Order: sequence, then structure tokens, then C-alpha cells
Amino acid sequence: MRVLKLLTLLLLIASTAHAQKLLEFRPKVIEVGYRGFTDYQTLYSDGQPENKFVSDQLFTVRLGVPVVLKEKTLFGLQLKYLRQQYNTIFIPQDNDNIYRYLNEKKLVNTGVNFLFQRKLDDQQKLTFMGVTELASDTSSVDRYSARYLLSAAYNVRKSEKLELGYGLIVNYALGVLNVYPTLAYNRALSSKMMIESFLPSYASLRYHPSEKAYLILKAQFDNWRFNVTNALSQEQNQLTLQRADFIMSLAFEREIHDWLWATAEASYVNNVAYIISLPGERLNNPIQEYKLKDAGYLKFSLVVVPPKKLWDKAK
Repeated sequence: MRVLKLLTLLLLIASTAHAQKLLEFRPKVIEVGYRGFTDYQTLYSDGQPENKFVSDQLFTVRLGVPVVLKEKTLFGLQLKYLRQQYNTIFIPQDNDNIYRYLNEKKLVNTGVNFLFQRKLDDQQKLTFMGVTELASDTSSVDRYSARYLLSAAYNVRKSEKLELGYGLIVNYALGVLNVYPTLAYNRALSSKMMIESFLPSYASLRYHPSEKAYLILKAQFDNWRFNVTNALSQEQNQLTLQRADFIMSLAFEREIHDWLWATAEASYVNNVAYIISLPGERLNNPIQEYKLKDAGYLKFSLVVVPPKKLWDKAK
């Protein structure tokens, strides 16, 4: 809902702006990044502190390979490895909560993304994406530890300043199936500014002061599910750790070399839900529910993009 409100505001801005061509930028093929949260706490229902997260760190590695890079056809795959680790201070006598487990374990998400894109003509293109990944504290793959996603989208360039995209996503994540439509809305506001949105995931405002520096203001809804084993003493089996957040972020991206960029991002996180559930359950059916205070984080990344000459030939 908040993303929709932000998009409405951006649309109002767009209606009064002198629009130009859509901004162009190269895709991120390889990324090595680090994200660290500031100190934040979980609270009891009466608002008193229950636990403190001294650190919440995420290390990210994405390695992309463009298998086919032609004028009308793009096909590539990307290997990814994400590792999240916590350092928490918790009440020692309360052994039956998630914090002791988080101190002892690292949450690892690894998998492969596939992308196929075909230009039908100068105004239309089709995009298909597939994801297969393991989100678990063990290497065992089953319906409650793996995620599979398929998406299809049709994009049409209405004019030099407007592009629309219509799609469908089928997402099977750790025993839960979701099927939903998507809408992409990209609109130029000026020669240096544009709206870039992919609903229901995010809406953003891009400002490119030059070809070598970008500022991006983004509102997004982020959620993840992770299979945990014996995380609670009362449940000696598989469980699912789930978290959902609304995130506002400001990112700065800067070219270091033609194919190498550095990014810095500051974000404010409003937690929507943080729960432990039985496998296959959604956010509305928790075994334990935790209330997280709002917090901020910083993220830094090095990114490899296709060289400009190569990318221009493939466009």
C-alpha cells in the first residue's frame, strides 16, 4: 500500500514535468556487497525491550554470465550466495526463542537465476526469468527448504518517455505457493530524472546527474523465508523463519571504470512481520511472533556491468 502511495505521488510529479527520453543504464552482472544494520531491538507487547541485535550482517555475492548477448536476444544466468549472521543479546533464562539459534547459526541462501529476453521490435520485448535456490541451515533439498520462481513479462515502449510492462509471477517458496500479476511503469520526468517501478515490489525515482553517477530513491516491500532446524526446544524439527519489511532507501552509484561501479545505500526499515511458523504456513499463522523496532542500515557494493561498447552493440 505504501509503495502504491509513493507511485501515486510520483505520477503527480510526472504529470507536471517536461518529459524527455527514458534514462538508460547497464544491468548489474556481478556484485559483491556488505549490508550492516544499526543496533535494534525486539519488544514485548507492552513495549519493553526483549532482545537486542548488536549486529545483523548480510554478505552478498552474485556472479552473472551472459551466455547470449545479441541485438535482439539476451540469455544469461547468475549464481548467487547470500550469508546472514547475527550477534544478539537475549534473556538467558528464556531458552525457547529464536535468538540463541541466531547466535549460533548463519543463514545461507544460494541458487541460480536464469534470464531470457527477446526483442520483438524496437517497441516491444518479452522477458522470462527462472529462479531455483536453497534457503536452509542444511544442504538437504525438500519442499520446505527450496524456492522456485517463474516469471513472464511483456513490455511495450509507448513513446520515448514511457514504457509499460505486464507480467505474471509463479513463486513456490518453502512450501507456500503465490501467483500474482506484475506491472512495470517507467516514465521520464526530464533528461536526468525518471520513475522506475515494478509493482507490487518497488517504486523508485532515478536521478542521473551524469552518465557516471546515479542517485536512486526507492520504496520497496521485501520479505524472505528461511528453513531452520531445531531452532526452538519445543519444536524439534523443521520450522520456517519469516520476515517482511517496508524499506525506504537512498542509493548512490558511481562509475570507477567503464565496467566497474561502486554503490552506497542508506535505508530505513519498518518491520511488518517477523515470525517462526510451521513449514508451509504463511505470516498470519505464527508459532512465535516478534516485534522489531524500526532500524536503519548501510550497504556497500562493488558491481561489474557490461562494457559500454559491448552493451551499445547489443541494444
